[in-house]
Amino acid sequence: MTAVGAAAGPGPRPAPVAAAAPASAPTAREAAVEPFWAEEFSGRSGRRPDARVWTSEVGNRRQQGWWNNELQYYTRVDVRARLPTGRGLLPAIWMLGDNGRTWPRQGEIDVVEVVGGEPRTAYGTAHGPGYANEDGLGGTVGLGGRASARFHLYSVVKEPRRITWLVDDEPYFTLTPQDLPAGRAWVFEQDMHLLLNVAVGGDWPGRPGRATRFPATMAVDHVRMYGTGVVDGVRVTSPR
Repeated sequence: MTAVGAAAGPGPRPAPVAAAAPASAPTAREAAVEPFWAEEFSGRSGRRPDARVWTSEVGNRRQQGWWNNELQYYTRVDVRARLPTGRGLLPAIWMLGDNGRTWPRQGEIDVVEVVGGEPRTAYGTAHGPGYANEDGLGGTVGLGGRASARFHLYSVVKEPRRITWLVDDEPYFTLTPQDLPAGRAWVFEQDMHLLLNVAVGGDWPGRPGRATRFPATMAVDHVRMYGTGVVDGVRVTSPR
């Protein structure tokens, strides 16, 4: 297990706009029996993530841009995590496209965000040209308690021209090109990379309050990727 600490700078957007009914896509890991890549974070508590795999940064993602060295064109990504809650906090597990375009043409898939004022709600959102920031397309699901109270499994199933969001293996939102605003491009058929961060402040979560507890950490039990991706420059596929 590892923990991701709070990072300064403005958080992401106001609430996304719903665009599709709950999903009927696969809930099981149908593409493969085992992940093609996994990080189990099995070291001692408090140990920093493996620098050969993860890049740790503190700063403003809008000014600097955040990247890592792994590319994924996977069928499914799972992250089991306990997310911090509190006014002014915005933990996020998300993916950015590697098409070389500027955001939002770059494409972004938010696997999960939990905004400080709504500690019991998970947001899953997609951002692209003409549907970004407050116009992002996504859905929400109740967690049955504060996101900081226990671990949940946050997942995205990424199929050709279809994205499905899940919490604890239950799908709650699906997006297809037919759900986009008229004339807008679907930008998700590409390699993407995964990011995990905790933002502090910004328009959506607001300023931290006196009751907000620091340090605010995202505890991550594991990250697993199924399907196909690029690891150390080599394209690999999950064993079946």
